[in-house]
Amino acid sequence: MVCRSVRTSVTLPSALRNPTSTSLLTAKSQKTDMVTGLEAGADDYLTKPFDAQELRMRLRAGRRILDLLDELVRAREIMREQSRKDSLTQLCTRATVLELAQAMSWIVLSARAWIGMRRLVYTRRPGSFQAHQ
Repeated sequence: MVCRSVRTSVTLPSALRNPTSTSLLTAKSQKTDMVTGLEAGADDYLTKPFDAQELRMRLRAGRRILDLLDELVRAREIMREQSRKDSLTQLCTRATVLELAQAMSWIVLSARAWIGMRRLVYTRRPGSFQAHQ
């Protein structure tokens, strides 16, 4: 089913950047068909014959939901940025410092590994090497 493949192919971070609203317009009018469609990931379900004005209103409601999701994501990003600094001193919070320290320790470990590899030098005999003292 199309809805299921759309929902499973979208990961959470990309869904927050590009939210998708899915409406089914179908001739199947049984309640079990509607339940199956909604369980598969559809946000709305309309049966044929349909009223064009009702379809427009349902699509407008879907657009409002997507707009609200965009607002929510923006508010979350603002809160995340505000939580990284103390509001009074504008200094980084402890969590931010620890996060940066962890990132820097990864860089230091990578640099140490690179330096260790550089210390391996070739001797005069081809094909052999020894660690530089």
